[in-house]
Amino acid sequence: MPAPEPRSPLGLKRPGEAIIFHERDLVIAEHASVRKLAIRGRGDGWSIHRFGQVFSVEPPAPGRSANVNGVSVLWTGPTERLAVGTVPESAIDLADRLAAAGLYAVDVSSATTILRLSGSGLVRTMGKLSPLQSHQLRPGHATRTRIGRLAILVHGIGPNCIDLFVPRSYARSFLDQLRDAAGLQP
Repeated sequence: MPAPEPRSPLGLKRPGEAIIFHERDLVIAEHASVRKLAIRGRGDGWSIHRFGQVFSVEPPAPGRSANVNGVSVLWTGPTERLAVGTVPESAIDLADRLAAAGLYAVDVSSATTILRLSGSGLVRTMGKLSPLQSHQLRPGHATRTRIGRLAILVHGIGPNCIDLFVPRSYARSFLDQLRDAAGLQP
């Protein structure tokens, strides 16, 4: 049986990157079909060493991210990391390699959609929604915050560019919050 076609939780016609809003100082785009693997270990030195053997990079420190071969690895807790992006091997092969290293992986790709915000209006818009400081939005940072009632993972991916990991079922209402904060018309 073929795998179901990935769908945007925002009802956009094409999966992948789709620009939702483009104003002069802020762009909001959706990245709906990105693989995400939650990886857990014990958090001790042994797990960290094994993680490094599988990914060829040490796991990121609290509040940080690391990039390796097109995959961003984000710190999400003391014993958990999130691998995001195009995994160069099948998820089954990667899960087997992680299990052999004493780590566990769960495919959480469908749990969230990614909204990418970029532009000079980013810090102003996020300042209206979240208590995060501007340095927490810089490249290489990964942190959780509350926006309304939602727990959102924020990943700084470039200058004035972040990814917000939004629960799929709340994506539409969250987008409305973003538009209001940015002063964008529907």
